[in-house]
Amino acid sequence: MGRQFILFGALLALLHILLSAFAAHWLQGDWSADQQRWFDLAADYHGSQSAGLILCALASLILGPSQMFNRACLSLLFGTLVFCGSLYLMAWTGIRGLGAVTPVGGVALLLGWGFFAYAVLRSGQTSQSR
Repeated sequence: MGRQFILFGALLALLHILLSAFAAHWLQGDWSADQQRWFDLAADYHGSQSAGLILCALASLILGPSQMFNRACLSLLFGTLVFCGSLYLMAWTGIRGLGAVTPVGGVALLLGWGFFAYAVLRSGQTSQSR
């Protein structure tokens, strides 16, 4: 599944650029300070987590695929969509209640990075024992 996750990461990165360009050119001054802060936070995480997903997928191709790498990539993908998506929606709609979903995405991101670290550690043990 590494190739599919690279594709998802690339598409997330493309979406990040599109949303950031749209906000920079068409929405300047139309938002409250809170809405701008939510958008900026979403964009920061969106860009870094897109790169993280690509990195995780590449690591699985280089070190060898495993269930743990798949869990890591899925968690990073899900977490990015939920965490950033809820913040983007809050920014565009101004509905603060959408923030209740944001921590779910944050936990998924934390799990994703933990799974990634564990997958890398396990792949080193596996390759040494061959």
